[in-house]
Amino acid sequence: MKDRVISRLQVLIHEVDEVENCDEFEDWREVALNSLQNIFPNKKKILDSIESIVAWEYQGLYEDGEDVSDDAVETAIKILNGLIKDVESGFGIASPPNTKKPQGTNHQIFQVNNQIHQLSQQTTQVDIDLQIKQQVDIRFKFIIDVFKDELNGKQLRELKEIQESNVSLEVKKQRFFEKVKSFGTDVAAGMLSNILANPDFIQQLFH
Repeated sequence: MKDRVISRLQVLIHEVDEVENCDEFEDWREVALNSLQNIFPNKKKILDSIESIVAWEYQGLYEDGEDVSDDAVETAIKILNGLIKDVESGFGIASPPNTKKPQGTNHQIFQVNNQIHQLSQQTTQVDIDLQIKQQVDIRFKFIIDVFKDELNGKQLRELKEIQESNVSLEVKKQRFFEKVKSFGTDVAAGMLSNILANPDFIQQLFH
């Protein structure tokens, strides 16, 4: 940014040094004002200093083709050289905001740490989900084993038919109740006692 500004100011100096008459100076002044407005948008004094330069030699009416005064050219060059010094020393133009992401080793380290953190969170969540699933599987297996121990093959098929029937949940509950009741009180009591005898179940029941 700084180098481009200095290069543009040097071009303006070269161009004004080549000016021979007032018409050419006015053309240069217009170009210079546009450039300076873009480079120094908040520096009105700079624009005013260029606009205030008197191009012709003598006071009075300006005549077409009149030679430009040496003072006008020298003043313009002096102003532009002063701007170059300001830019070189860090004054005059504002640095554009840094919108780029950090580069180099620090940025790479940040990316790696961020990925590690994300992977750690994902791994932790997977471990938790796996533990929950294992606990649920163990408890379901325990209940399934109780049913298989207390019911015969025919009774299990009858329960399966109820489960697969296309009826509402409330109707299924009622049918399950009636079916288990039909198996006899000994079967129901045996299933319930086996479930209650499981230490994990009883601990959760009274927790």
